[in-house]
Amino acid sequence: MKKTLFALLTIGLVATSCSKDNTEETVQEKAQILGTWKYSKFVTYSGKDGSVLSSETVSGCQLQDNIEFKADNTFTEKYYNSNVGGPCTLGGTDNGSYTYNETTKEISTTLGSATHVVKVQKLTSTTLETYNTSSDENGDGFLDKEIVYLYK
Repeated sequence: MKKTLFALLTIGLVATSCSKDNTEETVQEKAQILGTWKYSKFVTYSGKDGSVLSSETVSGCQLQDNIEFKADNTFTEKYYNSNVGGPCTLGGTDNGSYTYNETTKEISTTLGSATHVVKVQKLTSTTLETYNTSSDENGDGFLDKEIVYLYK
């Protein structure tokens, strides 16, 4: 069930306009991505007809799994494991760098020598939805849309 979240965002503040409104929107978007995000749900939609191929709501110790995006363009992702009859324990931590392109709405994360890019479907101060269309989960010849839902 453990899905690795995509490498995310370098918050490159690319000012495509000199207007105060565009600059304020860019700063606001940058501020929204920062912080600790918890996983809520993973859903895969068919690239052929849009039907739901799989849906997994996070539960148990995985409710503690999170990714933190920091102002210095680094991220930390933590995974938790359950212990029979005991509390959840930290199962692993990944540290890497990220960039966010406000124009293309892409988050690029780098962990070691591996880089992963996802698109941002929705970003608010409390909701982050990312997706990719890089695999054919059901083998029908169409790339499927995998969405990861996160919240603060």
